[in-house]
Amino acid sequence: MLEFSFLATLKYEEIIFDNYIPLSVRWDSNSRIENSNLFFRTGDLESTLLEIGIEPSKGIINSITLTLVNDIEIIDHNFFENIPGKTGLPAFNILNWGESRYRDELMNFKLLFSQENLYIIFSGNLKVSNKIVSERVSFGFNEENILSFISIENLTKLEIEKLKESIFI
Repeated sequence: MLEFSFLATLKYEEIIFDNYIPLSVRWDSNSRIENSNLFFRTGDLESTLLEIGIEPSKGIINSITLTLVNDIEIIDHNFFENIPGKTGLPAFNILNWGESRYRDELMNFKLLFSQENLYIIFSGNLKVSNKIVSERVSFGFNEENILSFISIENLTKLEIEKLKESIFI
């Protein structure tokens, strides 16, 4: 999984919900940089796939793409609201990334869906010790500085409807 390295400066955030790609998030997109991104991909890579784009020189996140998901739970409460967060973007440790632009880690992740928030949960260990907030997207890290969750907060009714259509709930 991805390990937190340092807190980077906040950049413009764009969140897109679509019928074909359920969720795309971009930060200060620059196609020249995106074309050289490192990509962390997780899920079973066949019926579940989440891709995180990482700027290759410093390890700063610059995109999230949720392509396929099958473990979805509708919940009636929100998580992680009482954890204080630092404003910015996470940078990840990429020192041992290797030659390939892609790092695939087979792992189940879960999508939790409340009335106003969406949570992508990577670990059963939800003991979050560090939270980073970038406008409407938050990142939670456990005590080992490993990414535990991503949340998209304050969803509009239109965003909720588009998301429900694209993930068939």
